[in-house]
Amino acid sequence: MFGFFEKKEAHVDEAATPAYVEWKGWRKFKVMNRKHECSDTTTFTLMPADGQPLPIFRAGQGVALRLEGFEPRAYTLCSTPDEGCYRITIKVLDNDRGALSSRIAQSLFVGDEIEVSEPAGGFVLDDRDTPVVMIAEGIGITPMVAMLSEIATDHPLRRVHLIYSTKNGDHFPLQAEIKHFIKLIPDSGMAVGFTEPRSDEHVGQDYQFTGKLMPATLRQACMDAESDVYLCGSSLFVEYVRNIILQYRTIPAEHIHTQVFVRSR
Repeated sequence: MFGFFEKKEAHVDEAATPAYVEWKGWRKFKVMNRKHECSDTTTFTLMPADGQPLPIFRAGQGVALRLEGFEPRAYTLCSTPDEGCYRITIKVLDNDRGALSSRIAQSLFVGDEIEVSEPAGGFVLDDRDTPVVMIAEGIGITPMVAMLSEIATDHPLRRVHLIYSTKNGDHFPLQAEIKHFIKLIPDSGMAVGFTEPRSDEHVGQDYQFTGKLMPATLRQACMDAESDVYLCGSSLFVEYVRNIILQYRTIPAEHIHTQVFVRSR
């Protein structure tokens, strides 16, 4: 998913970034597993074909994928360095930007190889103990999964609020992992909104709000001036949410880290 994104206001403390020897260019990776997540979405587990170790990277970063005949695309890693692999969740889109995603989803299976770039990106957690507010739309949930894993493992006492908007349960990738990490963080909460819930899904049980994410829902999570906000979704969604948060005049703009999901050229 990362490849659809343009980084905005995402700050990285270079001094806190672990030192490692990174590779340049492309390496061949082998598909070790593929898992159907939900409608139009598949997660691939990748390992270096040459058996060499992975470089250290940070939760929220991404890699580019390349197949012959297609323009390279970048995708967010939903794995953390501790896992020793790259996990990438890919959603097939209904436009030209989804051509590579569609080919990968249709033709890449266990044992196949694909070229992968080195990890990159500045949409990463600040090295602070301040509260974290994660707000995501659709496939924008993928970097949040890696961040939740990092917090649950390394900073479980950090306060976390997650707000997620998607169509319905058929379009909620990595749902079990997200709920698992939330349970591991004692001071955490999650609010999920469905814009088009199925007839068998019930508010208060399967999701917490219906339709557009409203200011009242955001206000509950965004009233601590020390919070860092991580916001990922379409350009309209990111701009809408960011403007609402700034109107509260509590969380400063420099604490709002955004990554925009670009759907069209």
